[in-house]
Amino acid sequence: MKDHNRHRLALIDARFGDRRGAPPSTEAFEGLFARACEAVIRPVMEDVAAELAKLGHAPRISTEALGHEGDSIAPCIALHLGLRGRGEGSGYVAFGVVHDGAAPEVLAWLVAEPTPFDLQRYTRPDAISADQVEQLLIDAIEQLFARRSG
Repeated sequence: MKDHNRHRLALIDARFGDRRGAPPSTEAFEGLFARACEAVIRPVMEDVAAELAKLGHAPRISTEALGHEGDSIAPCIALHLGLRGRGEGSGYVAFGVVHDGAAPEVLAWLVAEPTPFDLQRYTRPDAISADQVEQLLIDAIEQLFARRSG
């Protein structure tokens, strides 16, 4: 086997292979997500929103249920960008709990009209870091700006 494929398999196993034991209950998972929102995700969203506001945009953070692939996802938290000249139609980046697999996951997704797309899935809400959230938000915002300029 080629070395790069051996390393890739090790990375895949490290990311997805550690699912030993029973998955947490929905209530426990959503509790972990709520703590991640308050300790990590919301503070990073607030920092990014503050920077967008300094640039003349009107961002806002919401926690109402949002739709994704025809379903409503709750609990969730979203950063609505409110880009100049586009307002609410400029898209948003959200994190929410989905139950479409064997165990619940935190899904990060971007809504950029006309099509939303998934950005990341987290099997452990307590492993979501501020650096990951910040980079995901900045990359998603870049996509929205790029779509707008096209």
